[in-house]
Amino acid sequence: MDDFRRVFEIDFHHRVLICLPCQYAVIPSHVKTHLQTQHKRLSIQQRNDFVSKVEGTTELAKSHADIVYPLPTEPPIPSIPVYFDGLRCDSVDANGERCQYICRTIYRMQEHCKREHQWVNRQTR
Repeated sequence: MDDFRRVFEIDFHHRVLICLPCQYAVIPSHVKTHLQTQHKRLSIQQRNDFVSKVEGTTELAKSHADIVYPLPTEPPIPSIPVYFDGLRCDSVDANGERCQYICRTIYRMQEHCKREHQWVNRQTR
C-alpha cells in the first residue's frame, strides 16, 4: 500500500486522514468522494483499494462528531498549512458553547451560518 502513503497520512490522534497532495484533512466517510473529485488520475482500482483500507481502519472517525478537533493551544498539524487570513464563527449556542467553525472565505462562512445557525442575510443589493 505504498501508493496509499503517498496520498494519505493517517492522523490517529485527530481520527482523520490527511491528504498530502491537497494538504487537507479528510473524514473517512468522504474519502471516496474526495478521491473521485480531487484525484482523478488515480485508477478506479487504486481508489477502491484506498477506500477499503480506510474502511478497515476502526480508529478513524466515522462522522464529524467523532473527530478530535485540535484545541487552539495545540501546535499546528505538520502536514496541513497554517493560514493567517481565517474567519471564525462567533455564534454561541444555548449552553454558552462557542461554535468552533473556521474558514477562509466570507461565502463559506455565510453558508455555514445559514446551515448551522439559521442565519438570514437581510442586506439587499
